[in-house]
Amino acid sequence: MAFNLSTWSTAKYTHSFTTDEGNPYILEIHEDEFVATSTPIELVGRSAIETRWTHDGENEYGETITSETIVSLYDDGFSLVSDLEAQLDTIVNKYLLVIRSGDNLKWVGRIDPESLYFEEDGPVKLTFSATDGLGRLSTAPYTDDTDGTPLAAGSVNLITVIADVLGATGFGLDFYVSSSLYHRVSGLLTSNGGDAKCPIEYTWVNKLAFTNQEKGKSQGMVSSLDVLRAICAAWTLKLFQADGAWHLTQANHFAKSSYRRWRYNSVGTGVTADGSNL
Repeated sequence: MAFNLSTWSTAKYTHSFTTDEGNPYILEIHEDEFVATSTPIELVGRSAIETRWTHDGENEYGETITSETIVSLYDDGFSLVSDLEAQLDTIVNKYLLVIRSGDNLKWVGRIDPESLYFEEDGPVKLTFSATDGLGRLSTAPYTDDTDGTPLAAGSVNLITVIADVLGATGFGLDFYVSSSLYHRVSGLLTSNGGDAKCPIEYTWVNKLAFTNQEKGKSQGMVSSLDVLRAICAAWTLKLFQADGAWHLTQANHFAKSSYRRWRYNSVGTGVTADGSNL
């Protein structure tokens, strides 16, 4: 798949709007490998775009906060309706819904084919929703290979595991990790800044820890989402998407005005080596 979320060249449909607070935004529907000129679309009223975040299963103590954007629009020429209808089987992989402010990505998600609804009489009102991709990870096994081969033994740091799993969403987003914990300053950490380093990056685990191994039975795979939940539960983190990135935020930091966090790119390479205060 090839979506351009840096120069936005794969945007096939676009709409500019201003929030009630006066902030300008752009909504785009990106098509895989699209290279032509984008087509303007018209939304329906002031409440035509709604992004909402929901605790996992309505459990405020859960490890994930999923997000969804609902869009209602007019499509006088049926072009968007025709596009989406023709690709019902592949729509999840073929299209992305993007919200940005200038060149700053704010949110991205995949269109849910079961959410498509339109009225044929009069101006076509098309309604659909897009989700942040975390739900797809619940059916994606955590494995070394795309052919479903079980994990091989081997130690990796937890940042690598997080990057691998979030990479399965296909968005290529950076991610932030916050923590008030730190390892004792000694050995490797002494020469690398000690407590200024992200403790999760300096915590290693055997990948076989993320398997379903029952006595007397063969090794079984667990879902990628279960892997993220296990890491978040161990480090009291909450995972969500916002402002064009994934965030793994220590739960009590939601009530703090300032805390330290570390930024990593989509493959797990540190962007802020010693963290930065938010």
